[in-house]
Amino acid sequence: MQLMLSEPIASAPEPVAAPTLRLVPPLPQQQRLLAAPQPPTLPRRDPRPVAENFARGVAEVLVRARNIDQLRDLATFEVIRIIERAAGRQPVTSRRPVQPRLRSVRLGTPTVGVIEACAVVDGGVRTRAFAFRLEYARDRWRCTELQLG
Repeated sequence: MQLMLSEPIASAPEPVAAPTLRLVPPLPQQQRLLAAPQPPTLPRRDPRPVAENFARGVAEVLVRARNIDQLRDLATFEVIRIIERAAGRQPVTSRRPVQPRLRSVRLGTPTVGVIEACAVVDGGVRTRAFAFRLEYARDRWRCTELQLG
């Protein structure tokens, strides 16, 4: 038994040279987009009312006129812990706590989206001062640092 081919076997094709890759420079509009740093999101809300409310809230928690849970949306977990520890050191009295009065709040802006503030609160018997830092993220201001005095 013999095997017969009706067509002749063709030789293998010659290998094709690999294409050369060349880098194409970005278009001028792409260069501007790549080179320009993206600005941080600009705050839409005025920080002064937030700073005043936070300062008043901290003072009220320290004299036990307010629950700490009411500040959870305005501060980070670490700041809440600082306030809880400070409030735990205050003596417990049976009389009604004196409502603290906010004397002043001063704001400074070191960078866009960051506010550093200091507040003076009159608590009746004692006047307290504290400093805090508000940062703007996810369309709201939050306290990220707190120093009680």
